[in-house]
Amino acid sequence: MKNRQLMMSLSLASAAVIGGNAPAQAIDFDFSYQPGTSLKQMLGFEMAGQIWSYYLTDDITVKIHVEMTDALPSNILGGALPGLQQNKNYGTYRQKLYSDRTSADDYTAYDNLQAHHYSDGNTRYHSVFESGQGWYNKNISLTNANAKAINYHSNNFVLDGYIVMNSDFIWSYNYERSAPTLLDTIIRFLSVDFLSVAVHEIGHILGFVSGVDSTILADYDASYQMSVAYYCPGYVPL
Repeated sequence: MKNRQLMMSLSLASAAVIGGNAPAQAIDFDFSYQPGTSLKQMLGFEMAGQIWSYYLTDDITVKIHVEMTDALPSNILGGALPGLQQNKNYGTYRQKLYSDRTSADDYTAYDNLQAHHYSDGNTRYHSVFESGQGWYNKNISLTNANAKAINYHSNNFVLDGYIVMNSDFIWSYNYERSAPTLLDTIIRFLSVDFLSVAVHEIGHILGFVSGVDSTILADYDASYQMSVAYYCPGYVPL
């Protein structure tokens, strides 16, 4: 109960700092935190979630666990491991997107999807890899959050993502963006804005991931996918 009250207080505080509330229907973030995460760090993620909620109106809940760690390489600010839905039927995926269209951008995105129809009834898309080889695929993998947004995944017990932040960096927690003193200016020059990085990492959980970063992996084994193995107590794997 105390944790729930704390999270509610943090959410209210973040809304006050940002200057308003999210739309009536908006994505909801359910953050959990590894022991050792400070209140300022929790507030940073609650605010980052509020920022995303201003722009995303899908009526879904995205569960994210956050951990501060000193185990990351010295040049890495943080990292995100999104939960993935693997081997989802591409034809069904297109149908779900079709039904989910509400804006001009949605229609544009759908109209530009590949659709290679086969006699076996499957709809495929064509992928080309670094070697020049290509596959016509009938299955697709997408993040839990993407799948939830189009009603292709509805399990709210499993985590949708895991974020780690490098505790060895000097972080700035000036969320109010108040006028800096000389000391504040020096600190900011030497530090990294925690809120900005939190917004960035949440974006990966939501679906901003790219195969462009791993063309060698894609060539070696294009079906390989990483998924979240960490789950909440009581979760029963599907």
